[in-house]
Amino acid sequence: MIFLAGLIGFGWYQSLQNKTTSDYFLGNKSLPWVVAMFSIVATETSVLTFISIPGIAYRGNWFFLQLAFGYILGRILVSIFFLPKYFSSGITSIYEILGERFDKDIQKIASGVFLLTRILADGIRFLATAVIVQVVTGWSLPVAVLLIGVVTLIYSALGGIRTIVWVDSFQFILYLLGGLISIIYILLHSDNSALAIISDLNGAEKTKIFNFSGELFKDPYFFISAVIGGMFLSFSSHGVDHMMVQRVLGTKDLRSGQKAMIGSGIFVMLQFGIFLLAGSLIFHFFDGIPLQKDREFSSFIVDHLPIGLRGLLLAGIFSAAMSTLSSSINSLASSTIVDWFGGRSSIKTSRIVSLFWASVLISIALIFDESDSAIVIIGLQIASFTYGGLLGLFLLTKINRKFNSISLITGLISSFLIVFYLKQVGLAWTWFIMISVVVNICVTIFIDLFIKNLYSRTFIFFILTITLALGTISFFKSSVEHDKSIDSKILTDLLHKLDAKYHTIITQPERYRAQIIYTQIDRDINNLPKFTEHTFGFNPNSYFYPASTIKLPIAALALEKLNTIENIDKDTHLNILPGPDKLTGVINDSSSEDGYATIGHYIHKLLIVSDNESYNRLYEFLGREHINRRLWELGHIQTRIKHRLNLQLSINENRYTNGFQFYKDSLMVYEQPRQISELHLDIPFNDYLIGDSHYFKSKKFDRSMDFSNKNFMNLLDQHHFLIKLMFPEISNSKTQLNLTRSDYDFIRDKMSALPRESESPRYDESYYDSYCKFFLYGNSRKAIPNQVSIFNKSGLAYGFLLDNAYIVDIENKIEFFLSAVVYGNSNGILNDDSYDYDSLTIPFLADLGKAVYEYELERNKEFAPDFTYLSKLESL
Repeated sequence: MIFLAGLIGFGWYQSLQNKTTSDYFLGNKSLPWVVAMFSIVATETSVLTFISIPGIAYRGNWFFLQLAFGYILGRILVSIFFLPKYFSSGITSIYEILGERFDKDIQKIASGVFLLTRILADGIRFLATAVIVQVVTGWSLPVAVLLIGVVTLIYSALGGIRTIVWVDSFQFILYLLGGLISIIYILLHSDNSALAIISDLNGAEKTKIFNFSGELFKDPYFFISAVIGGMFLSFSSHGVDHMMVQRVLGTKDLRSGQKAMIGSGIFVMLQFGIFLLAGSLIFHFFDGIPLQKDREFSSFIVDHLPIGLRGLLLAGIFSAAMSTLSSSINSLASSTIVDWFGGRSSIKTSRIVSLFWASVLISIALIFDESDSAIVIIGLQIASFTYGGLLGLFLLTKINRKFNSISLITGLISSFLIVFYLKQVGLAWTWFIMISVVVNICVTIFIDLFIKNLYSRTFIFFILTITLALGTISFFKSSVEHDKSIDSKILTDLLHKLDAKYHTIITQPERYRAQIIYTQIDRDINNLPKFTEHTFGFNPNSYFYPASTIKLPIAALALEKLNTIENIDKDTHLNILPGPDKLTGVINDSSSEDGYATIGHYIHKLLIVSDNESYNRLYEFLGREHINRRLWELGHIQTRIKHRLNLQLSINENRYTNGFQFYKDSLMVYEQPRQISELHLDIPFNDYLIGDSHYFKSKKFDRSMDFSNKNFMNLLDQHHFLIKLMFPEISNSKTQLNLTRSDYDFIRDKMSALPRESESPRYDESYYDSYCKFFLYGNSRKAIPNQVSIFNKSGLAYGFLLDNAYIVDIENKIEFFLSAVVYGNSNGILNDDSYDYDSLTIPFLADLGKAVYEYELERNKEFAPDFTYLSKLESL
């Protein structure tokens, strides 16, 4: 609190020196270059950087540092190409250059792009920052937002740029000191010498910097890709983003500005190095145990640093949070005053505008939360769309040609759209800005030549306005929806060959919420798989109820958790302690061979006959918070597992899970207390109202059923989770499950097992072979041939039918992955037990499976698969 009060007091003191708007926005061009340099570094360093860079080193290596080499090159380019013109023009806002070179409309458009970028990027970044502060301090999210926001607002609005850069410089030193203290603390409290620790880290390639073995256009941390990407990112962010350039313009002359700009690149590299080293040392300190992504540094601060040092690091976190926010407030106000008000305003007006923008940024952080994934993603990624376009505009000022405004606007919009396209084709993000710059310049020149030499200006304006309007609408719609997948021709052709009764599913997939993912597998000479993915109707933002398919990840996570606990395994006997009200306990399990409950037996029943009680017990063993956080760490960020199955429990009751006791030879070897999840879970989009009406406790309600408090895992995540279990060797270290070979064998055997193969418990004939296997066999009572194995997890509820399967025919050397969901509820009423399973959706999945199987039977493959690595198939 002393730290925060001091900032306000310093802002008030500096406010006494502001006499003109030049003082307020440029510090009367008297800022020392060293202070401006530190301010630049502080501005580009948010809490996300402060926390996540150590996490990058903890989970991987130092490849990230390659970007910093590009950052230095980019700032050299800024110093050569842009700073001389900025200083000689005597401008306050860099977008005045565009107004002078082109016209005022282009100046306002560029300024508008800057304002929108900063509002979304910094508003959402402030939200993410506040979330981290909340985790570290224990404050509520609104308190964190308001405290940081209001203090930053006061000193920024009072003191202007002079206050901001001096505070930034102090804050930069503070959080850099925090990184150094962490390093020193670990080295002093380690049993090994510093040289021994570094040697161990080097041996594990944890400090490897240069990557010359990646793919040039796919791997962002391949050396050339990283350096070029870092160069263009820095060239744009520090050359055409007014928030960065504003600090340089406050120095006394060009020479000082160039030193501040280039020096900031060197200090960014130093900063990256310090925090990467801190992350590597924390990895050593924790012995490399898996931690929640981007929480490695905060875990170390909260759990291991003494109180005094912890306070200093917390001040560093506050500093990183405030520096970006304060810079954004002042630059937004500066651009607004100069580019939109013509520079005619008093200090009082400038402060009012600063207060306005500060309120907007704070409001964004208060209105949205982390679960608003579409908004968050757009906010954090918007700069990658806009920087290339703005950089292209400024480079066009260097061409000795008078451009038509229409051509400049067209080029700018085309640069935005090309980035969206590049994001979909899997190109490394480090190429986005360079390509968008080239597209902007080329399109602008082409359209300008076209307008001036072929057609009238009015005609071209009309055509381009219509075209770009449609393109822009499509772009933003798709951005929010995370790209609705383009249907595969192979799958579409196969579907159109199916029986005519499925015609409406195929032609109206949105009505049936139908989504299909088919993955072809081609082996090489070493039996290594190559996957080719085909989709139909896939849309990660279209809600469907996942039913029992979420039991598969729960089973895998239960095995994974067992591996983190000493003295117990999947066969260890357990008791479940009773909880309040409906949360019953378990003493024994009569369905098991020895009468005792075990995690392994629950997984057995869960995967063979989709037993709900077994799922509920595993849910309790894991805890709701662990389930979701671990799935997010594995890359399934849209997943929300909120509740048990087939139990009438409230939202709040599903937060609670029972205590567990594990026994060996009647001695308790592990006890897990009752857990309470504090995790806030929202469905990450709004498409969760299903049907026309529904029943609840025998009463009919004439409105759609609300699934916002139900589970969700999108089809692609389910599909990829299954691939992870069948081919763990292809997963990268960040998304790989911590399972042993025997764990993989166990879960695969249970996925492919048929009910008649179970000894304990024994299932009667009502549990036929395809009871839980809808592809190929549907609801047929015929036995599945021994040559065919289906490793799957299916589900059905509320009219939704799903299956995720890896299908193998060992005799015909066929293998493929197939996942599908389809909704059949012709009367539109939910919970009336009248769905279209038998008449439509189960036969559809069966015929879909047959169509893909027959296609695979005819498909040419260079190498036949060797299935001996699957324990289930070794004996066949």
